[in-house]
Amino acid sequence: MVKDGRRHDNTTTKGSNRRGIENIMTRLDDIVTLKNGLRIGNFSSPHDFKFTDGTILKAVSNETAENLKVTFNEVSEPKSSQQPNGNFKTWWDVALDFKLTNAIRSEIDIWSSIQDSRMVDIVLIPLPMLTAMKTDNRLIEIYELRHLPFRCIRIEDRINKLVSTEKFCI
Repeated sequence: MVKDGRRHDNTTTKGSNRRGIENIMTRLDDIVTLKNGLRIGNFSSPHDFKFTDGTILKAVSNETAENLKVTFNEVSEPKSSQQPNGNFKTWWDVALDFKLTNAIRSEIDIWSSIQDSRMVDIVLIPLPMLTAMKTDNRLIEIYELRHLPFRCIRIEDRINKLVSTEKFCI
């Protein structure tokens, strides 16, 4: 079935449906409502988010953060620069390629179900995850990213580390 540009599979077994409900209920406990009415969830950050309206979205557990981190392939290339004194300083330039894990894909499905139930508006994810989502074939085939709730934060105040309540990155 296709709805809002996203394909949904309505076939579930009794056991998987129960697990799905338990997963959703766990996530619902961690959703906060900003003063402007937006409901925000934390996908995998082990850090609290403080918004410009004073609302705090709590961190996920270290275990959850570790289980829901993207995998990355690292390609390194040595570089060097000659200093005025004739010595050379070297460093490594590193190019990263991010990929989603099966655990992340399952979590995406859970949060998408929560969004379908109109219980969350935005789910905060790290930028490497958003980068991986934009190139993940499964997500492209099943979902349209812009219809999903996943966004990155937009910092309004770097000194006080305040997150915007109205601007989110995609």
